[in-house]
Amino acid sequence: MNRLSRAIEQKVPAQIPAKEMERLFSLGYHLIPCGGEDGKKPLRSGWNAPKSRRMPLETVIEIMRRNGSTTYGVRLDGLAVVDCDTWNAGTQKYVAECFPQPNATVWTSRGVHLYFRAGEAMPTNLRAAETSIDFKAGNNHFVIGPGSIRPDGRTYHLDGGSLPPIRELTRFRVINAVGDAPTPARLDVWSVVPTQAFTSHLIKEGDRNRALLKHAVSLGHASPSLDQLIEDVTLWASIHCENPQTVTANEINKACAYVWRKRQQGALYVGRRSEFRLSREAYSLVNTRSGAGNCWLLYTYLVQNHGHMPAKPFAVVAEGIACSKKVALSKSAIDRCKQALRELGLIKLLRKGKHMEPDLFVLTPVSQIRAPSSP
Repeated sequence: MNRLSRAIEQKVPAQIPAKEMERLFSLGYHLIPCGGEDGKKPLRSGWNAPKSRRMPLETVIEIMRRNGSTTYGVRLDGLAVVDCDTWNAGTQKYVAECFPQPNATVWTSRGVHLYFRAGEAMPTNLRAAETSIDFKAGNNHFVIGPGSIRPDGRTYHLDGGSLPPIRELTRFRVINAVGDAPTPARLDVWSVVPTQAFTSHLIKEGDRNRALLKHAVSLGHASPSLDQLIEDVTLWASIHCENPQTVTANEINKACAYVWRKRQQGALYVGRRSEFRLSREAYSLVNTRSGAGNCWLLYTYLVQNHGHMPAKPFAVVAEGIACSKKVALSKSAIDRCKQALRELGLIKLLRKGKHMEPDLFVLTPVSQIRAPSSP
């Protein structure tokens, strides 16, 4: 059993039509996750990008699962759908006289979706007294796929059999216009609208490496194995990255291998839950001064923020630290403590500031701190 089938059986709720989706995906249909209040809103931004590759099936299913959705869309690449919101005698007569007999019909909550292979340009939408038909084709359109269940309980189901491969669908063409039916408009079935509005929140290509590493770190401690970590990060990238098809396996493997190595070394960063070390020599030095508590508080703050890179210079701007509320000291107290730490040799002046620039300091390495010997 392959990984996809195993994932479908183990993680996917029974209401998601995973088996039908798997069959359609294997036949070349382009599926997109949908949801929202009516179940018809795409859950993936940029779904209609003109030359985008198909989203992996397990990604589509995972997005649906996370959103509690049981509906998916079929993007109309190479397809044409006559979407009849009414299916009365007048609509049926119009469809029968204007178009070929379709070999794939999906019943909707109000009418039918008649599937065709893309052919001639689509007519304009029809709105008459008792007839309502939308004509859809190309990657800028989709319809809800068979097997979907809307939040109101209404289903989309095939009229016998199943959707055939796209190449076996009846080719769409207009036989003749009947009565008041509109003349077919010469519309390009592959026309699209700009997709920037749909992709603005996705992680840009230049920011992907950092984002991949950050997400891998967030999963690093809980992941049971390196292979599982790679699988989880791959899934995350396909959902949150712009042009996910260009994210290479090498990028993901490299980030995950680094995180796994750090985890095995016990050096994996865990944000505010991480630890940092303080020197007993430094503690003894600070205790020789009056106001030792305030000095120790400032020194702890500096080590917390800069101790992992002790050679990197930093500024100690009293007003900025006081306003940040990260240290419960006044501006004047911070200035006094800064001077005391300099005199004790716990921080060293690296460069004197010029004009409006602040002084730059470095932390004294732990190995160079020398406290007075005890009597």
